[in-house]
Amino acid sequence: RRRIAAPLSLLDSPGATPLPTRPTDRAMKRGLQGGDRNDRRDSGGRDNYRPPPTADELRREEEGRITSLIVRLGERSLEGLHSHLDQLARALYDDAPRLGGAIGSALIEASLCLPHKAPIYGTLAGLLNAADPEWGNHFVRTAFAQLQHAITGRRSTAAKLLVRLLAELFNCGALTASAMLQLLSDLVNNASAAAADAGVEATAATKGVGS
Repeated sequence: RRRIAAPLSLLDSPGATPLPTRPTDRAMKRGLQGGDRNDRRDSGGRDNYRPPPTADELRREEEGRITSLIVRLGERSLEGLHSHLDQLARALYDDAPRLGGAIGSALIEASLCLPHKAPIYGTLAGLLNAADPEWGNHFVRTAFAQLQHAITGRRSTAAKLLVRLLAELFNCGALTASAMLQLLSDLVNNASAAAADAGVEATAATKGVGS
């Protein structure tokens, strides 16, 4: 079967250069609450000292915060969704240089686990793409790669949901019409080739039984 390839324009752009990690508000608060080890004792004299979080721990904390914000988007009511999308896009835009990959992964996972929110997640990705086309380019490439993995792994439900997400990206201008048409054409050709192969195998098996 022929692999579904993203357009060359999606494959040639360099990735964003990561910026130094900034401490989260919680980390800053921990720093402000620091001091001498002897000052961090409870009323019983027990030592409550905890080492400061590592860079990996801070990063995981930030990634968890991003995932939580994306999952909860549009959860309670659609009222005010437009302003919520705009606010979240602005917040994520500041994190995109450092955590762009995590943002993209969270959007794809949320689209697979909460498919009824695909239009919301597609719109959010479109807003981020408008603010940072380089991030949008990388996100579209990631979505194409995930679709290819889903097809190769015969995960039909995941493949359908990823096509839906890509269609939402097209609606938001993050994916060109030519790229979307090429994707659909490749899917149809792959399906036709698979059906033809299945027909040949079935015919061969029938002849084998008859002989």
